[in-house]
Amino acid sequence: MKKINLYGNNLKVNRSNFQMMKGINNNERYNFDLYELELKTLLVNQEISITVDFINHEIEGNIVKFGGWYDLEKEEIMSILNQIKQENKILRSFDFI
Repeated sequence: MKKINLYGNNLKVNRSNFQMMKGINNNERYNFDLYELELKTLLVNQEISITVDFINHEIEGNIVKFGGWYDLEKEEIMSILNQIKQENKILRSFDFI
């Protein structure tokens, strides 16, 4: 990905990392996809992390910007995931959400 639209602004994607995480840890199953993006503007870098949980059928995301850590709203998360999907970079379908 080269750019992403966030809050009505086209931001440069400096780095992206998408991973499928599946296994057992301490007798507990985990099964989620992790999407990490580092966005760059002229003045600040922003880091986004989104988790799609396939066991609990949940999504959550946060953003680090301006020295703070903030939760992303579901609409913001879905907007970002849909942009990743348009680039054919989505790891697994999240249509259950």
